[in-house]
Amino acid sequence: ILEDHNITAEVLNQLRVEDADLALFDSHAAEMFSGKGFLQLSEAEREQYFDAVFSGDQIDDQEIAQTLRRALQAIRRRVFQVYYSNYPEHALPRDADGVPVLPAGDTHQITNPNTKALVTGWDTANYMGPLTWEEEERRRAIVQKIDWKE
Repeated sequence: ILEDHNITAEVLNQLRVEDADLALFDSHAAEMFSGKGFLQLSEAEREQYFDAVFSGDQIDDQEIAQTLRRALQAIRRRVFQVYYSNYPEHALPRDADGVPVLPAGDTHQITNPNTKALVTGWDTANYMGPLTWEEEERRRAIVQKIDWKE
């Protein structure tokens, strides 16, 4: 469902893998899976390919194995960066000066971009993001009830 929000384009936007390494990643998958490049593999076949790349057992040339492993690690790192950055709810709308556009009448200036409209990495990790005003008030009330002694 995140593909509807162009998550692949966002991952590719700052992916630090050479085109030649990506081509090798795809062509090597085709060698292992009867001519099917990585994107044509089923989910189960992709898992098998990832396992083969990480273990390196099925790859005779160690230089190729190392290149494939390095590419896969960079891809995984970038996917996790994008997903756990709360994409596509990672940014607030901003005006021409870069100031967050807040709802009318918002006197508390809460700038948490997360909504319940879409499950993102923050939701998966149970990370709330910046507190809402209601949550901040609830937590303040708890702390105010504590009988502080020094």
